[in-house]
Amino acid sequence: MAAQQPDWGYNPNAYPDEHVIYVGLVDDQGSAVQSFNDNTYLGAFIDGECRGIAEVSQKSVSDTKTIYYFALRVKGSDTDNGKAISFRLSIPGANMSYIYNDLKPAANAVTYTNKKTTGTLSDLFPLKFIQPLYYGFTQETVSVKVGEQINLLDYITFEPANANIPELNWNMYEESENVIIEGNKLTAIKSTGKYGSVGVFPKLWDMKNTGQYSDINIRVIQPATSIELRDEYKNGITVNLGDTAALNTVLRSGYTTAPADCNEELTWKSSDETAIRPMEGNDIGKFEPVKTGTYTMTLSGENASVDLKVTVIKPVEYINPVGRVKEIKMYIGDNLLDILPSGYKVMPEDATDRSVRYEVLPSYNQDQEFKYNEILEDNGSEGIFARKPGRARIAIISNQNPQASCTYEVIVKDGPTNITFKQEEMTFLMPIKDTDKWDISED
Repeated sequence: MAAQQPDWGYNPNAYPDEHVIYVGLVDDQGSAVQSFNDNTYLGAFIDGECRGIAEVSQKSVSDTKTIYYFALRVKGSDTDNGKAISFRLSIPGANMSYIYNDLKPAANAVTYTNKKTTGTLSDLFPLKFIQPLYYGFTQETVSVKVGEQINLLDYITFEPANANIPELNWNMYEESENVIIEGNKLTAIKSTGKYGSVGVFPKLWDMKNTGQYSDINIRVIQPATSIELRDEYKNGITVNLGDTAALNTVLRSGYTTAPADCNEELTWKSSDETAIRPMEGNDIGKFEPVKTGTYTMTLSGENASVDLKVTVIKPVEYINPVGRVKEIKMYIGDNLLDILPSGYKVMPEDATDRSVRYEVLPSYNQDQEFKYNEILEDNGSEGIFARKPGRARIAIISNQNPQASCTYEVIVKDGPTNITFKQEEMTFLMPIKDTDKWDISED
């Protein structure tokens, strides 16, 4: 016991008197515990100070029965009379000793009394001791915020459930600057990163000495103090109906957080979950835009949040010319905008933005040299006017989807300045059959 005495601070000469206690350990049924390793010790404490230590002894009371007991001489003085005595048990095993605190009296509690003897060899003072056989943890990983402290005892379990819990010494697989452990208290110091953790385990082998042991991973969380959208998303985003890839790409990486080592699990929430719907199954955490309109997505942590405006549209898919017309014929001075709106159709008809713009396309001369079109003159909102005879091209382009467009050839001619008849009165003979062609242009 020499190694234990300094740890427990026992000095047999520090007090003049003593209280002798003959102790026997019993289980939860009150039956005597009959199996002990050598070098098993019981300590008695008053006001947290070790006042007595006794090694387990045994005595054969018959050919078939042996009793195990501890003869404790608890040191004290007159000032200790009436004070409670607590007990600790030290059992060696697997190259280490297990210390069990606060063994509870199975009968009435004993208090210190000078020159008193409690219990006898035939009637030992019973202390309840239920030795644990196995231990484990309630969960694989515990998340702790930077600056937070947890009691590791809250996460360790023993079998049987009502067993006395040994005094635990904790260790880490590798030295870590992320946590500090003092006693059973763990204090989180620094973030362990997005996926990192610190492996922590008690210096305990499986109580059955099978060589098995358990550990628990401590993940240190640094909450965000601020969340900001990236510059390109501060005015919001526009996504097509059903385009989950575009939406979730922004939700995943469209923001920054502070401090730099923030690893808090931030969550998005839609202002209207019937319009921007949370996905399920393997896509939990993602969202699907299922209704057109403008909504707000909010990214939140414990101490910070940010809002993202999301406009969901049904896109224009194509623009079709109406009918079989491939060319538009007009005279100098005509406004092309008086003709065009009836010449195309934007599809689908329920697209969110069916507006278009017109673009006069450049042309090439006979040497295939690029030149700007001089046939049509674009005067903006006033119109597109025919200025010279010739051929030109005009493109109708969707404002919402520039990939959707169609093109017309435009032929500009000199228009007639007036119309006259060659004679004041003309007579026409109908052809014999209505199906015969007849031409009066010469007249």
